[in-house]
Amino acid sequence: RGERAVSLEGYALNPTFTPDGKKLVYFVTEGASAHRGELWIADLDTGLNERLLPGFSVGTGGTASARSPFDVSPDGQWVVFETVDTGGKNRLWLATLDRRAPPHQIPNVEGDAPLFDPNGDVLFRARDRDYGFAYRVRPDGTGLQKVHEHPVIENMGVTPDGRWLAVYARPIKER
Repeated sequence: RGERAVSLEGYALNPTFTPDGKKLVYFVTEGASAHRGELWIADLDTGLNERLLPGFSVGTGGTASARSPFDVSPDGQWVVFETVDTGGKNRLWLATLDRRAPPHQIPNVEGDAPLFDPNGDVLFRARDRDYGFAYRVRPDGTGLQKVHEHPVIENMGVTPDGRWLAVYARPIKER
């Protein structure tokens, strides 16, 4: 129905359409360089725009990044997002886009840069001693596995078939 502003609240970043193209999930911060904010959802048919998770601060407050602090599942039913718990640890949470169930933390997982793979598993970055690595876990917290042995700085994206994970990483030194 033409162009229109999606948000008049703060700075709207990382817009992500649901697979059916009917909704737009986005991250709202108070400043263009802020690293924490809220998730909002816009219904593109009705024009309704509202906080997806009132009271939840999303993002880890880390370094500047081009990546998003959330991702929408391939079936368009879920959002995975990063936040900081009361102990200062980066945690991953899941919430339904229809808000029929309360958000819940993925158990026993500490990390950031969450992405859904095509099967609904969550890819993320976690620290292992001095470096970050890409990991995969099921939404219920089971099946945790390191994706690759090369350290990564950030997960950036995954191909629709789940075969490739794009990461921002340091170059591999020749031996």
